[in-house]
Amino acid sequence: MTDSIINVARFIIRQQPMMTTMKLQKLCFYSQAYSLVKYDEELFPEDFRAWKNGPVAYELWKKHEKLYLVSPEKLGSYVEGSLDNREKETVIYVMEKLGKLTGEELSRRTHLEDPWVNGREGLEIFQTGNAIIPKEEIRNYYKNYPDFK
Repeated sequence: MTDSIINVARFIIRQQPMMTTMKLQKLCFYSQAYSLVKYDEELFPEDFRAWKNGPVAYELWKKHEKLYLVSPEKLGSYVEGSLDNREKETVIYVMEKLGKLTGEELSRRTHLEDPWVNGREGLEIFQTGNAIIPKEEIRNYYKNYPDFK
């Protein structure tokens, strides 16, 4: 387990030096999901919340609040050794599978998937929500995810 989602986000930005904050959030979400499925371990301790545009980790959001695009300069540089080889391989795998998608495409994907849908239960599409998406629910749902087999 890494120190935080910020280390993972910095590693992702190192792979694709400029991306939307929405894409960064979703790639972190799917990296967490893949780690939970493949290794039965969280990649980072932070939780995702079922916000209206998909899963968002508040701690990462605070780092890029009010930005549309995020770059290494805005997030801070990745420090070598922050992630071990397995953690890097996890992120690289997710980047290979999903990294070509836009933030909007990734967001639309999450809107069709149970962890986010269940976290939004009782809310209208444009209502603000803050429910935590449980890691156990993420693990259970994505263990059948075609991209993670």
